[in-house]
Amino acid sequence: MSCPPSQSATGTQRCPTPASRSRIASCAALGLPPERVAYVGDHPEIDGRGAAAAGLLSVWVDRVGVLTGHDGPDGPRRIASLAELPALLGTDTRFGASSTFG
Repeated sequence: MSCPPSQSATGTQRCPTPASRSRIASCAALGLPPERVAYVGDHPEIDGRGAAAAGLLSVWVDRVGVLTGHDGPDGPRRIASLAELPALLGTDTRFGASSTFG
């Protein structure tokens, strides 16, 4: 299946959001596996679904406090501002937090 071009941080991708293939291609371009990458977006479905489906840590910046059912272990993590991002990443062992399993 062919997808129309879309822009990403790593260049033009052939599959727009929320297609997880574009996320996987971006991770490959960065030389990182998806489980070592966080994706931050401003829409839980458009940005979050494809990132979570691709295995990335999906983070939703909910600046207006929208109440939805998107919180959960498989969906995007919700933060109110980018200022919360370092604390969120700092608690995740994929991004530098110490493992509790020794």
